[in-house]
Amino acid sequence: MKMAKFSGAIFACLLLITVGVQAADDIELDVESGKALLQIGNFKRSAELFNKILTQKKDELKDHPRHAEAWYLFSVSLRKLGRIDLADKALERARKLREISQNVKTAPTDNSHAAETDFSATVTETPAATQTAKNLPPDNKPVTTTASDKKPDKPATDKKQPAGNATASNQNSATNSKTSELVGLKNDKAKAAFEKAMKHLEAGKTQNAADELLLAVDAEPGNVELLEKTAEIVDQVGSSYYQRAIRVYKELDKANSGKLSPKQQTAWIRACIYASKPDLT
Repeated sequence: MKMAKFSGAIFACLLLITVGVQAADDIELDVESGKALLQIGNFKRSAELFNKILTQKKDELKDHPRHAEAWYLFSVSLRKLGRIDLADKALERARKLREISQNVKTAPTDNSHAAETDFSATVTETPAATQTAKNLPPDNKPVTTTASDKKPDKPATDKKQPAGNATASNQNSATNSKTSELVGLKNDKAKAAFEKAMKHLEAGKTQNAADELLLAVDAEPGNVELLEKTAEIVDQVGSSYYQRAIRVYKELDKANSGKLSPKQQTAWIRACIYASKPDLT
């Protein structure tokens, strides 16, 4: 009798686990199905499907990573059907859910940074070095060189330095040229902007790199590899560049015949949510 109860308990646990996994898979399938219906223009069926997901599966959807996306796509479907008031409410719900999920992901820790672009990397290097010097014990103070300690009788070394700099400059130029060739750039203006962007990235200046990549996109539209790289960098800039991100993803979707990866589609939708755009434009 005890064995039968134990076996029954194990079966019940396995059933709950299986049902939970199936529910998560069902939600993924439903969201993708609704998105597909939206993309082919069947807005009524898309709205009906998302309404079903959001009402009948709200408990399973509550902690699902695509909860905000489901509300956003529901708002797009409603807007296409002319239900503007309901679409606005669904869009606002999507924004709130996205903000909540972002706050959860960026829970405060001792070393936490902002949820959007973190520019502190270009600022904290020098103070960190200063702090290290302050914390050294008195016997281990860093050695500083004064003007009187310098030995001016080595002109040969000074003469050789420019040659070394010229070699390094040529190597960097060659590397940047090869990098621009990797994305298949043909326009000279686009190449120049792309190479500037790569230099900014090396220096940790993400926003400047994004600006140069956007100029490259303007100079050579329709280049899929360039658009993919630009989208990746613009995403890193964050809130002030959501509108630019929407534009890049829209162009990438067109240039790539609608073959965006799931990651790119999610980034596009996220940008639309934060830019308060009612549809993917």
